[in-house]
Amino acid sequence: MSIKGKLNRLKNHLSLESVPNKEEASSPTFQIPSFDSWKDHGFRVYESKGGYCFVKKKTYPLDFQIGRYGVKDFQRAVRIWQQYNGIHPLSAKGYKESDLFFFDTESTGLGSGAGNHLFILGHARIEQEQLVLIQHILPEPGFEVALYESFLNQCNVKALVTYNGKAFDWPLLQAKHSLIRNEVAKLPSFGHFDLYHACKRLFKHELPSMKLSIIEQEVLEITREDDVPGYLSGMIYQDFLERKDPEGIFSLCEHNERDILALISLYTHLSFLVHQQTKAVSSVAFEMGRWEAASGNANHAINQLQILADTDNEWNSQAKIQLASQYKKIKQIEEAIPLWTSLAVQSSGIEKINSCIELAKWMEHTKKDFNEALKFTEKALEEAVENKKLNSKKRKSLYEELMKRKLRLLRKLTNSFPG
Repeated sequence: MSIKGKLNRLKNHLSLESVPNKEEASSPTFQIPSFDSWKDHGFRVYESKGGYCFVKKKTYPLDFQIGRYGVKDFQRAVRIWQQYNGIHPLSAKGYKESDLFFFDTESTGLGSGAGNHLFILGHARIEQEQLVLIQHILPEPGFEVALYESFLNQCNVKALVTYNGKAFDWPLLQAKHSLIRNEVAKLPSFGHFDLYHACKRLFKHELPSMKLSIIEQEVLEITREDDVPGYLSGMIYQDFLERKDPEGIFSLCEHNERDILALISLYTHLSFLVHQQTKAVSSVAFEMGRWEAASGNANHAINQLQILADTDNEWNSQAKIQLASQYKKIKQIEEAIPLWTSLAVQSSGIEKINSCIELAKWMEHTKKDFNEALKFTEKALEEAVENKKLNSKKRKSLYEELMKRKLRLLRKLTNSFPG
């Protein structure tokens, strides 16, 4: 085989970064419409197996600011996680800052069918004391091998960070990859931090929508100007395929870039909330405590909820309920008693009933004070009968349960009298 033939074979196995100089990278073998415009906007061509894609690499200094947080704040968040004792869905314990891979895509639609194409794969990570953001652009359907080759060359990381990526971006990427799996490398296994679920849990009482754009404005203090709405991506890509004018794609790349940068700021903010490095409004603090409890971190949950339980705020009663539940879980009932006592006086409905039941149990089984147990049982009974907010089925069930408890306590009191 001639030298030229061998070079052509080897060329398909070269990554974008292995191209020896810019002149070679800017002289593709394909006839590319508007090539000078692509080059002027910082894109290079990656060629492979009869196709090509565009790749753009952009770097940011570590002091780059993304709304209320900078890249250095993200680095600090990862360091703080290393001191965390517990299991948490956002925990970066055991990860280096370079292991987190902030990932976002642009596609022609919302479905996973054959007609929906991923045409921008964007990601960012810390590399060599800077933030590196790379975008891979599909110039036309059919060139996916080049797109995925260039993307997979960058995927030596341990964890994805996405916004609704578990439900959309990554499954769609997997589906498209499966169609060409014999021609490209396997997809690596990742950990996955999906920030959408965290936001849905924490901000549901404060925000009207969980759209990333709303999170940016209301939480991260990020303001976008002249941004192309993501829902127009399909139309813009179709227009590009027909006219080969890349201006719309350039605008979508800016949109994608901003989404990825917002993920870095958002992960930082959520991490700081977990570690109480930033102040949270009472509803968010309450949900943080519940989240810690659901993750099995009783001590962290107690720390979060105790602050709300000790202050006058609209979530005070709910915090006391959750806090008492955590103390009961770790068998520190004595700590829960003052909370249930307070709720028995201050709350109403099922919260009051449950608190009275817990106090009745404690009085009956631990203190052996059947009179006090009976008083709390009758108090719960009264609330079950009189509270109109309880539905009839629940009221009946509670009434039957409480009457059994009352009759048992009356028998115990009768048997305790001498003679």
